[in-house]
Amino acid sequence: MKSLFILFISLIISINCVANEENSALLQAQERDKLIVGVKTDVPLFGFEKPDSNEVEGFDVDIAKALAKYLLGSEDKLELKAVSSSSRLALLQSNEVDVLVATTTITDERKQLVDFSDSYFDLGQSILVTKNSKIRNLRDLAFQKVIVVKGAVVLSIMPKKMPSAKLIQYDTYETAVEALRAGQGVALVTSSAILLGLQKTNPDLQLVGGLFTFESFGVAVQKGDKRMQLAVNTVLRKIRDSGEYNEIYQKWFGAIVEKEYDDFYQKSFGHLFKQ
Repeated sequence: MKSLFILFISLIISINCVANEENSALLQAQERDKLIVGVKTDVPLFGFEKPDSNEVEGFDVDIAKALAKYLLGSEDKLELKAVSSSSRLALLQSNEVDVLVATTTITDERKQLVDFSDSYFDLGQSILVTKNSKIRNLRDLAFQKVIVVKGAVVLSIMPKKMPSAKLIQYDTYETAVEALRAGQGVALVTSSAILLGLQKTNPDLQLVGGLFTFESFGVAVQKGDKRMQLAVNTVLRKIRDSGEYNEIYQKWFGAIVEKEYDDFYQKSFGHLFKQ
């Protein structure tokens, strides 16, 4: 069945893609018989190292496995490369990874640098604070120090939503959480789905204020690589239609959204996370 789907993808691409895309990352992956995917390793639920090993797992990792399975015939033909919010686009542009499945929000600014697949996860920006914090919503961040991670889309959003806030940048989410606990800022602001994972692994922190934007994650491909873009979109449609996407979603988010954060997510996130 997988071989037939690979043949189907090849047929679709040959019909729809221009002939001069010999440098497509898809062709390079097929030649080396391995798909190199950039993923996060510091974002709980999406891409993180297991405590008892160096193995990386998460929602994005399972999406990457699906890409390898349907593009090359096996999940074993996948190589994961750790990326950060600040390094990921550069690594893609320099051809060090074939695609990014790395909590990358689709924005017009980023579309000038890379191309994106269709959305594979809908979300918005939100606020994480310590449980003894008096911060309750975006308005409370006025004239306050707010923690963000370098390269995150929130860096372009906060100056529009709350221009008086002073943004303090950190390299990783791990250091950002440490800074929040140490009182270096009153809140950590970024994509809601990332904060959901951080709250799950840090019970002394809590989400507040609901969503104050709406965005989507997409698989990033090199600018102009229509062959890879079409192949990724074909796989995403395949796993949605087959139910595989829902299985991956339920594995990482179903129980959390439905049980642990019911009140918060029914008001702010629930309508976005239901696929």
